Amino acid sequence: MIRRSWLPVWVLAASVLLAACSSGDPSPAGTTSTATSPSMTMSTSPTVPAAPTLTVGEVPGQPTSAQALRAWATDLAAGNMDVLVHKCWTIAPSRVRSMYADKAAIENAIARPGIEGQFAYIWQDDTTSVAVKRSEIASGYACPYVAARSDVHIFNSDDAKYRVLRFALRVVGKPVNADDTEAKYPLECSDWKPLSDSSRSIAATTTSIDRNSLVASGGPDDWQVTVNGTSNGGESRQYLYLTTVGPEGYCISEVR
Repeated sequence: MIRRSWLPVWVLAASVLLAACSSGDPSPAGTTSTATSPSMTMSTSPTVPAAPTLTVGEVPGQPTSAQALRAWATDLAAGNMDVLVHKCWTIAPSRVRSMYADKAAIENAIARPGIEGQFAYIWQDDTTSVAVKRSEIASGYACPYVAARSDVHIFNSDDAKYRVLRFALRVVGKPVNADDTEAKYPLECSDWKPLSDSSRSIAATTTSIDRNSLVASGGPDDWQVTVNGTSNGGESRQYLYLTTVGPEGYCISEVR
C-alpha cells in the first residue's frame, strides 16, 4: 500500500432538522364605543421561506453519495455556520468555519458530477475540490473537506489536534458524539503503522484530559501532538500522540 495516497487521490452523526419559519399574531383589535360594532380581530398566516434549490452532481453507480452530500449542502445554503459546526463534529470546528466560508465556490464545485477516488468521493471544478470520506457518506450526512485544487496539503495542525482530542475523549468515556466509535469513524492507523498494544495500554491509563492543552509540532504529513491529562493513579502527566496521514485523514500511530 502506498502511504499518504489520500491527499493526491481527492486532487455525523444524527441530523438535526431545522425549520425556519416566522410566526406572529398581531391581532389588532379595534373596538368602538357602541354595542352594535363588535371588536375586529385580524391575523396573518406565517410565511415559510422556500428551501434553497441546490444541484449536487451524481457519482456514477453511487447514488447515496450525492444524497448524503445534498443533506449537508442544504444546511450550507441556509448559511448557519453554527449548525454546520454542530453537525460536522468529525471535523475541527475551526476548520469547518474556514473551509465552508465560500459558499459560492463550493456550490459551483458540487454541481459538477462527482467521481469515486481511492478513499473519498470528489466533486470539483477548475478551482475548488470538495472531498468526502466514505465514513461520512455512510452516515447519511456528508461533511466534506474543501480545498483549492492547487493545494498539495489538505490537512493542517488543527486537524491533527482534533483527531487526538477525539481519540483521548473516547478513552476517558466522553466522546465528542455518541456515534464517535472506532467502528464507525476510525482514528487508529492500520496497515503500515498499526497502533501497538503498548500504545493502547499507555492511552488507557488516561482518566481525564485538559482540552485546552493540545500542542502540535512537525507536519505537514506527520504531527506530534501533546496533551496534558491525569493518569489512573491520579498523577498529572503529558501524553504524546504521533499522527500520520491515512485513508481517513490523520490517524493515531503511537502513544507515549
